Amino acid sequence: MAHPYFHALASVNRYGGQWTDYIALHERLDSSKAHYAHCKHRLALHNTWGVSILTQLLGPLWNAQPTADLLEQHVCEDLGRYPLLSDYLSETTQTIDSQTHSLLSTRRFGGQPTDYQDLHNVLDQLDWPEPQTRQLTHNSWGIYLIEVLYGSTFLRASDQQRVPTRPLLELHVSHELGRIPTLAEALANCPLPRWACRATRLNA
Repeated sequence: MAHPYFHALASVNRYGGQWTDYIALHERLDSSKAHYAHCKHRLALHNTWGVSILTQLLGPLWNAQPTADLLEQHVCEDLGRYPLLSDYLSETTQTIDSQTHSLLSTRRFGGQPTDYQDLHNVLDQLDWPEPQTRQLTHNSWGIYLIEVLYGSTFLRASDQQRVPTRPLLELHVSHELGRIPTLAEALANCPLPRWACRATRLNA
């Protein structure tokens, strides 16, 4: 696996500037390695969904260059392709619909079910074409990522009260799985295509 430094050098070759202009971006894309020291960590963000999430989080431009293009280049350097998340994953954890989760959240935290619907939809990633890909968010790392993306608290619309994001997400996952697995546990039984562990080839 290539170190983010070498990806930063490749970005310099393509876009100009200094490696220090890009290193933080490439470190963010590889940040899942801190939670799972195996090439399977790439399942988390080295795909179209991961690039989309990080682009939302970091903004459309990085060092005056399109963030998504820089991240896509990194993924292609590592994998030799730009996969969909569904190219990796094959099992589902989804057993409770978001409306039921919203009712359970109302009982626990107060407010109205509509206050929580959007956040439960995010955790279940209902816009993904295949429900089995939701397993990526149903673990401690997925909860962390959504909390970073949406903030440590959110404003409940029905009464304008602030509610902590993490306990709500943890309750959702616990209702689904009976516990909150780590990222390593969630991905342990996922089949990994050979191309996902290929040696990185950089021309930096």
